[in-house]
Amino acid sequence: MVPATELKAVLFDMDGVLVHSYHAWFALMNALAKELGCPPIAMEAFHPTWGQGPEADARMFFGGCPTEQVEAWYDAHLVDHVAEVEIDGEGPPLFGRLRSAGLALAVVTNTPSGAARAVLEHAGLAPDALVGPDLVARAKPAPDMVLEALRRLGVPPGRAVMVGDSPFDGQAAEAAGVAFVRYRAGEGTLQRLRDLPEVLGLPG
Repeated sequence: MVPATELKAVLFDMDGVLVHSYHAWFALMNALAKELGCPPIAMEAFHPTWGQGPEADARMFFGGCPTEQVEAWYDAHLVDHVAEVEIDGEGPPLFGRLRSAGLALAVVTNTPSGAARAVLEHAGLAPDALVGPDLVARAKPAPDMVLEALRRLGVPPGRAVMVGDSPFDGQAAEAAGVAFVRYRAGEGTLQRLRDLPEVLGLPG
C-alpha cells in the first residue's frame, strides 16, 4: 500500500464499486444479442464474464461483431437502462472526503466513456478523469486505462491506489504498477466504501 503521505490519487472501477449495474448490463447485452440475431445470453453465461470488456463480449456473445460496433451500442443504449442502476450512497460523500484530503480521483471502467459518464451523473459523481475502453488500445485487464487515467491526472503509478472488485481490476492495476484495494461486501480488503480513508491510512 502507498503511504498516506505519498498518496496523490485514487482510481475506482465503476460497476460493482460505485454503482451496481449488473441487471442493467444483463438487459442491455440481451437487447444487443436480439438486435444482432444472436442467441439470448443466459444468466449462467453472463455472470462470470460481466465486466470483461467489449472486445471479449463481442467474441463470446455477439458472433465476432466488431468491437467498435459493440462499444457504440453500449454507449448509445446503456442510458435506456440507467433507472436499473443501483447507486451506492456512500460514493458521493467518499469523493468529498478524498478531495478534502487533496487526492485526485479517476474512474477506470470497461464501460464506454459516454455511457459511463451518464451513469456517473445519475450517481452524482464527478471524477477528475474518466477513462473507458474507447479511449485506449486495450480494455482491462490490460493496464492501458489505468495508465491513461494517471497520465490525465499527472500522477505516477507509485503514488496511486486503485479500488476494484473484479480480477480484471486487480490484473490491470498490477500491470500498471499501481497498488490495489479489493472491494467487495462481506469479503476483501474493503467491505464498505466509507471505510476507504481508514484503509488508506488517511488522517481522520
